[in-house]
Amino acid sequence: MSPALRRALYAAFGLLWLTGCAWLVLHYFFRTAGEFGPTPHPWEPGVLTVHGIVAMLALFLFGWVSGGHIGPNWRPRLRRTSGIWLTSLLGALVITGIANIYAPEGALHANSTLVHEVLGAAIALPLVWHFFKPRRRTPAPRD
Repeated sequence: MSPALRRALYAAFGLLWLTGCAWLVLHYFFRTAGEFGPTPHPWEPGVLTVHGIVAMLALFLFGWVSGGHIGPNWRPRLRRTSGIWLTSLLGALVITGIANIYAPEGALHANSTLVHEVLGAAIALPLVWHFFKPRRRTPAPRD
């Protein structure tokens, strides 16, 4: 992976995580009492919009990287376990993110929101684990 692509991927995932965490903090800790009940913080819609835009960018970059990254690194077993976990978690985040937009209000929406929030906040650990885990190659097969 080229250094520019690596930086773009790190920046996209970092900004995605930061905007998601910022929205969580605003949503759960900065609500105010309004005339008709709890009122969201005024920055929530803007932060969520940036989060959605960056999510599309991150999804594009992840797809681009996956095409040239997973295949060549699969056979020599380079970070395979962390890559499988990371790809699975990112897939779950994509599915729950789509459900947060399109699922009707109710149990499915509430559950997908909870899963998205928990996985989104926790995804930083597998990302760091995969990106910075020392590379280990399997020994070359002997003839």
